[in-house]
Amino acid sequence: TASTQGKKLLRVPPVFAVYQASTIYALSGATQATLMDRQRACLSEVLRCFARDLMRGVSVEVIHGDGSTTPSTIKLDKSAASVSIFDDRQVPVDGLPESVHMKSIRQVCSALETRNVELPNRLFVDDCCACLVLTTRPAVTMRFDAPGTQEYFARCFRDIHMAALEAVPVQKPVNQLARPGRAHVPPVFSAPPALTGKVGKDPGAPRQSETSATAPVQE
Repeated sequence: TASTQGKKLLRVPPVFAVYQASTIYALSGATQATLMDRQRACLSEVLRCFARDLMRGVSVEVIHGDGSTTPSTIKLDKSAASVSIFDDRQVPVDGLPESVHMKSIRQVCSALETRNVELPNRLFVDDCCACLVLTTRPAVTMRFDAPGTQEYFARCFRDIHMAALEAVPVQKPVNQLARPGRAHVPPVFSAPPALTGKVGKDPGAPRQSETSATAPVQE
């Protein structure tokens, strides 16, 4: 995360652009074994970076129904089973519980996808916003610092959400994940064989091509 005046902004790693480009080539019919291997490697690194930052907590603005905002932090728990969204006083915002379980999240929407969701704050949603549609209450709309950041959040959080619903975390020793000559990075968990190696869901792709991906869990 990048810090600006006390805020921990979500950082979009350069590898995310590489992953997006490889997805476009794959969807254009240029898919080959080497391309798919590169795509999986990029996705794994993207999700590793995303989970590491989200487990530390990143700054967002929660947009209420009347358009007012609350500076908040969204944080992924270490098991990747739930998230917390709280204000500067560490109080959950918008009447949310202390932890929002992944099973309570029905849909993860980017700014473009929010057009298909009924939102009480519709007039105040812009290209920097993403939202979590919940099963028991209105959606939580969050504003990030840039359009590219919300796209990165929605894409990666969607994969983690899908993996949390479908996969069982499997711990890996830290020494298997540390890279020679590089600082330690948080471990990831492996999806069951049926999910391993699959590429994350692309909102613009046909429904039949939607897949799941391996997602991070432990720090």
